[in-house]
Amino acid sequence: MAPDDSGGSEGSIGSETEAAESSGASTGTDTGTETGEAQACGDGMVEGEEACDDGNSVDGDGCNADCRPSGELRWTYSEAAIGRIAGTAVDPRGNVLAVGIAGYFLRPDPTLGAIRGFAPDGTVTIDFDDTPRGEAALTELVTDGNGAFLAFGYVSGERAWLRRMSADRADDTLYSQMTGFVDADASDAGIAVASTSAIGLLDVDGTLLWTLEVGFVDDVSLDGAGNVLAFRRPTATGSERRVTRYAPDGSFIGESMPFSDLSDAALARIDGLGVAVAGSGPFGALMLLDDELSLVWEVTMPNADWTAVADAGEGDLIAAGRTGVEFPAQPWIARYDAQGSARWTTAIPVDPPADEVRLYSVSIGADGTIATGGQWFDTDFDGHGFVAALSP
Repeated sequence: MAPDDSGGSEGSIGSETEAAESSGASTGTDTGTETGEAQACGDGMVEGEEACDDGNSVDGDGCNADCRPSGELRWTYSEAAIGRIAGTAVDPRGNVLAVGIAGYFLRPDPTLGAIRGFAPDGTVTIDFDDTPRGEAALTELVTDGNGAFLAFGYVSGERAWLRRMSADRADDTLYSQMTGFVDADASDAGIAVASTSAIGLLDVDGTLLWTLEVGFVDDVSLDGAGNVLAFRRPTATGSERRVTRYAPDGSFIGESMPFSDLSDAALARIDGLGVAVAGSGPFGALMLLDDELSLVWEVTMPNADWTAVADAGEGDLIAAGRTGVEFPAQPWIARYDAQGSARWTTAIPVDPPADEVRLYSVSIGADGTIATGGQWFDTDFDGHGFVAALSP
């Protein structure tokens, strides 16, 4: 698809190439061969147009049920008018919504909250920038239990901003008690939010129940009991981070061991397993903590960063980051099982090669579609927001 009027394009990040073509892979029906014999996806034999066949119908294990590789790149979108895509979410039909910052902090123009929507094939379906008041930015996107999208951010005057979007309406709420939302998580128990120095809890209707100053916050999540998990450090310049658990009333419960020299940290609840922690530093680190916040396993990678993590279901997790912390950087996605073994990894092409690339979000929908978003910088150090979608 050619770039739209906003400057976006599909294909490899930064280019105007086409989205990935349909593979035409077999999905279990007889397709036939030159000898007239039937072939079937899932029989353990790679035949005809099949790219792989591992003998089962499980998605996400390296070879999907359609005999295509897991984590296959479906499409990418890049837009110079968006300085950063900070949050992504996927609905049950595979449509992707992304939010971020229209404009960029190095430019004199005021910023707005950017909202972009994409059909399963990458076609742009929603394209607008908005603000409830003055300068604004959107920094996180999650879904609630009723199918609504919750976008979080901030507006001028140091107010936190929540936009609740459903199929037929969008409602804005501003909060003077927090300077802005930089991260959030939602469940049936409520909505955990974080500013740079505080955490808070909203009820499912968006009413702020409490806030608590906790130091410098990297990320926030909710566990299965409705407790708030914060990945935090005592000060903005401190190097020791911990995962701290707070009860639904804001009282302290406990915390993990310290993680030293870890930056750009991310946090996610993994149902049935515990809490996943991702970060960067001297090396990229991906960790699983149990429900007591004790370390279960850790995977480290030299010359790499992990900057986003999400629950993939079935005991798996999805992590996003980059390899090559120096030029040229390469964004990539990986899926890990409950034991910390990689099921697959996918590099997302950047054309032309970018010196600075960063992923800020990764999410997965009920249909298995994986979405990620971030930014890359051109030679003039202008930020370009981008979104990519992959198969399970």
